[in-house]
Amino acid sequence: MNYGELKSYLQSLINRTDITDTLAGQFIKQSIDRLQRVSRPQFMERTQQYTADGTNTLVLPSDYVELANLYTSQGELEQIDMREFVNTTEYVGTPRYFVRVGANIKLKPTPEEGTEITLHYYGTEPDLLNSTDENGWSVSAVDAVVYGAAELAGDFYEDDRTQRFAQKYATALAELQEQIINDSFSGPLSIRPAYSFQDDWDY
Repeated sequence: MNYGELKSYLQSLINRTDITDTLAGQFIKQSIDRLQRVSRPQFMERTQQYTADGTNTLVLPSDYVELANLYTSQGELEQIDMREFVNTTEYVGTPRYFVRVGANIKLKPTPEEGTEITLHYYGTEPDLLNSTDENGWSVSAVDAVVYGAAELAGDFYEDDRTQRFAQKYATALAELQEQIINDSFSGPLSIRPAYSFQDDWDY
């Protein structure tokens, strides 16, 4: 559904003359914001390529929500806590460890200039602004969006149906989470060693 259709769907569910387009849009936005905090469907997955500039800092994308993994051609980097990071020797080489500091990621060792680094992460979907706008939520998770918005609207209007809307939202969210799990395990799986050799890393 597009944004206009979502608002119309919500307005028909609430069935009140005082649920304006503006209010309907507000409830839909709040519902999507909540979903983006609790769910990680495939359409939220993103990759960001970085080319090291001689520093150990990567700036996170503006739509960043949660990390999936960070890697170079030499393998995946390990996230460690700040205490361990500070106590790790600083030198230039293949990065192996990272920490997040605010809107940045810090790496150790510092990568050589020109090193390619890939951030695999979950990001927010584009905002719905115009009636014809669509995003991953409006296309792939309509029930979760609309019933989540209906629950919020019901609470706003002190509607007796709020609990029913909440139950329908919970059901839609559970179905979405099940689909995410199924998608994660679809296709052939391979078994890989649960260890790596020190010689696999360049120093």
